[in-house]
Amino acid sequence: FLSLGGLTLPQLLQARAEAGAVAKKTSVIYIELTGGPTQFETYDPKPEAPSEYRGPFGTIKTNLPGVHFSELMKEQAKVADKLAIIRSIHHSSSSHDTSSHLTQTGYYKIGRKGGKNSFPAIASTTAMLKGANGPGVPPYVSIARAMRNGRSSFLGNAYDPFIADGDPNKDDFEVNNLDLLPELALQRVNDRKGLLNALDENRRLVDNTRTAESIGKFNGQAFDLLTGDRARKAFNISEE
Repeated sequence: FLSLGGLTLPQLLQARAEAGAVAKKTSVIYIELTGGPTQFETYDPKPEAPSEYRGPFGTIKTNLPGVHFSELMKEQAKVADKLAIIRSIHHSSSSHDTSSHLTQTGYYKIGRKGGKNSFPAIASTTAMLKGANGPGVPPYVSIARAMRNGRSSFLGNAYDPFIADGDPNKDDFEVNNLDLLPELALQRVNDRKGLLNALDENRRLVDNTRTAESIGKFNGQAFDLLTGDRARKAFNISEE
């Protein structure tokens, strides 16, 4: 066999395959500060700009030379070298809804303001392309309610967020729809799943839209959530 540096070609190919197979499972927490402070009051105070542009607060140095934050960001300034501050993002819309749609999807909104997003949110796209980090957990979760412009659009409802409603700060907080009803046995759920799978197969034969695909994914996700314990553990705040 061909060799390079003492390694044969099969060994090189095997090493490449193993390196590609080891993928780090990454989770992203996205916080949308709807109606929150401006960049001038936080990470981009522009201390050299005229007073009408630079905002009402003073600035402080960070642990990065030449980088200043608002005087209100003292703790953040200590870890500026651990942050990726992007100051070049901008848009040409004066509408909160349209600009929010741009940051969520990468596109300006088409259609009426306040309606559903015209293009898929980045989290929905990630859910479709990457899926969940493991079986029994949803790939995309939205806390309390769905974010504005945070839905799947034309990708299909299967890639909408799993909404963990309620107030996580309450002592009795729990996420709904993660347990079987007391009167519903696991065998009965398995029987229903088999019947639904058969019906979905028939639907796919006559339906060339994403409806059948979404329904099938819904059923699979629901079954995994109800019969597994990974999601319950993930949402158990007492274990944090």
